[in-house]
Amino acid sequence: MCRGKNASPTPLVSVSYSVNAPNYGGIYRSLNPLIFLREIYRVQETDYIRTKAELATLLDLEPLLDVPVRQLSLGQRMRFDLAATLLHAPSVLFLDEPTIGLDAVSKLAVGDFIKRLNQERGVTVILTTHDMDDIEALCTRMMVIGHGRILSDGNLEDLRARVTTKRRI
Repeated sequence: MCRGKNASPTPLVSVSYSVNAPNYGGIYRSLNPLIFLREIYRVQETDYIRTKAELATLLDLEPLLDVPVRQLSLGQRMRFDLAATLLHAPSVLFLDEPTIGLDAVSKLAVGDFIKRLNQERGVTVILTTHDMDDIEALCTRMMVIGHGRILSDGNLEDLRARVTTKRRI
């Protein structure tokens, strides 16, 4: 509803947001949240089956689909969170610290997946992170925000050129 009127059932832009370290109640099987999200996003059953299978393969989730969430490692939960955010094929994806706390292998796998998602499917990924490795590996444009203001907007080389290597006391 918007100002008392029904909004269009077809959004102009499909958006998804992921926070880090998801915990879907702990007791559910890993697959249950995906079924729940299918209903929320009104994903057709055939699209759901195809997308779930594709994401399970790409994110190596197949052996984990029936594992209780509380038994998943942080890296496994992060991969399920990515699958959940992509279930309805958003064109814009907001990711908040998607690799925080991951081991090196999981971090590289998630980073590669995010990069492929952008390059192959054209998904716009907006990433919030403090991890310079993520920024260098994934970002073509970056913004530095401080106290609610944009302090820098450009590529990493532009920022490096603007920042001095000297420290002031």
